[in-house]
Amino acid sequence: MGNEAVGDEKGPTWEFPGSFPPFRCKNPLESPLPNLLNRQITPGFGVAGSCEMISLIMHRIGEALGLFAVLALAAGAGLVLPPVVGAQALEDARIPGGSIMEQRCSDEVVQLHQFFQDWFNAAIPPTDEELGRFSSVMAERFVIISPNGELTERDALLERLRAAHGIWSEMSRPCRIWIENLQVRHQVGDQILVLYEEWQEIEGESRGRLSTALFRRREGTPNGVEWMHVHEVWLPDQE
Repeated sequence: MGNEAVGDEKGPTWEFPGSFPPFRCKNPLESPLPNLLNRQITPGFGVAGSCEMISLIMHRIGEALGLFAVLALAAGAGLVLPPVVGAQALEDARIPGGSIMEQRCSDEVVQLHQFFQDWFNAAIPPTDEELGRFSSVMAERFVIISPNGELTERDALLERLRAAHGIWSEMSRPCRIWIENLQVRHQVGDQILVLYEEWQEIEGESRGRLSTALFRRREGTPNGVEWMHVHEVWLPDQE
């Protein structure tokens, strides 16, 4: 049996069942002790009445401590009460091969490099809408460090990418980009660090680089993540 809500002109109140007449308060977590302490002791209340009062106070203290203990144990065990369960809990659910967050980052790496391939080959038009596939997933303070040690910030990189549309379109054969050996290295909260090889084939010659990328969860993007930082180095025998 739980607490029962009772309506009045000031809003719902709750009755606390027990061996004594119920006390009412606006919040079921609110202690009824103030009502007890303010109770007037009438003449003739005597020792028996005092014992009843002490017993009632101790009873209510026990109830309050019991409730707080349950809540503390639930929090310590990582439990989430039903009203809090939502998208966050589903996002953190494990799936075969990794978490949903890991899968989203993997998809993002592959899909964004497919965009680069299409952009450089002029397979897509040089519109702001198409370029938005890149700009929409770059964090405001995103930076990339190239294999030669050059650091480029988000806005400068965006302008370089805009100017590079179709640079592969005049090649004798289509150029391509692909990803290999992607693995998750660390995940802390809504941030995840991945490592992958990026390979490019231009005019029949392949060259690879090792990239470390830091992602953060962000709703509203194609895969629910955004790029925060990338550091690239040439793979051995690729310098």
